[in-house]
Amino acid sequence: MRSDETKATSRAPSTLPIGAGFGRGVTPEPDPDTDPGADPGATVCDPTPGSSAAAPASRRPRRRKLPPLPGEIRRTLSATAKEFRTKHGKVDRDTADRAARVFRTLIVQHQKGGRKITAAVALAITLHQQGKKWSWIYSQVIPGFGSLPFCMRRYLSDKLRHAVRFHLSKARTKSGVSRRSVYAR
Repeated sequence: MRSDETKATSRAPSTLPIGAGFGRGVTPEPDPDTDPGADPGATVCDPTPGSSAAAPASRRPRRRKLPPLPGEIRRTLSATAKEFRTKHGKVDRDTADRAARVFRTLIVQHQKGGRKITAAVALAITLHQQGKKWSWIYSQVIPGFGSLPFCMRRYLSDKLRHAVRFHLSKARTKSGVSRRSVYAR
C-alpha cells in the first residue's frame, strides 16, 4: 500500500490554471493600476523572434540542393525519354517510377560477387595451370610449409586447393562451361 503522504501528493490539485494548455503562456488579467500600457492579449512568455518557438509549425527542413547534371547526360536522357514516349505512349507515375528504378540498376556499375582473389591463390592457379604438382605448389605458396605440423599442413593445403578450384570454376562458368563439368574432373 502507498503511504498517506503519497496519496496526498497524488491528489493535489494542478498548479496550472484551468484554461491554460500545457506549454502555452498564461494570459493574465491586465491590472490597470500597476501597468497602464498592458496589452490585454499579451501572454506572459512570448517567444523571441529568433527562437524556434516563433517559427511556423509547417516549416520543414531545407532539402540539400544537388548540382545539375552535365549537359551531355541531360541531352542523352531527354532523347531516350522522347524515344520511349513515342514507342510506348503515355505512362503513369507508378510505371515511370519502376522504370526509373530498373534504369538506375542498369547504369550503375556493379562489383563482381565473391571474395577477391589473393596473391597466394593467384600464384597457385598459375602454377597449377602450368602442370606443377600440388606438393611442389604448397611449398612455393604456403610460407614455412615443410616445418608446419601435419594437421596445419593438411588444413592449409585443403584450403588452398579449395580456393583454386573455386576461382577456376568461377572463371569457367563465365566462359560458358558449366560447373558440373568442372567437378567431374
